[in-house]
Amino acid sequence: MELSSCLTCGHDCSKSAKACPNCGQPDPTNLPPTNSEKIDIYHVFICLGLLVFLLLAWVLSSSITTFIFAAVIGGVIFALALFSTLLAKAVVNWERSIGYMLALPPAIWGFINFDDQQYLKVFIAVILCMPGIYIILKNSDDK
Repeated sequence: MELSSCLTCGHDCSKSAKACPNCGQPDPTNLPPTNSEKIDIYHVFICLGLLVFLLLAWVLSSSITTFIFAAVIGGVIFALALFSTLLAKAVVNWERSIGYMLALPPAIWGFINFDDQQYLKVFIAVILCMPGIYIILKNSDDK
């Protein structure tokens, strides 16, 4: 019997065990995917779905205008589905999203002032970006 450690508590248990004898974690050597990993899988399925749709539209279309019309409709559906999954990922990682909201406006302000060669304002913008960057880095692992 091959032993492996539980991914939740670290206790040794069999790879064929239904639950960890120490903490009760189901399937202790293989944790379920996180919400962020599930959303990434949806991205792959959305891209594959668009490719299949475009291939079928190309094969079944009688003229180039019907193919372009179908491609535009497929592109809009793809964009809406991708936007919804990106929004779902932002909700899953809401702490990181707050970091981006805190860091982006000062970064844009600093970039504008950098082009105008106002380097004191750029320095102030960098300092204002730091709390947002800290939040982004602190919450960089997927949950």
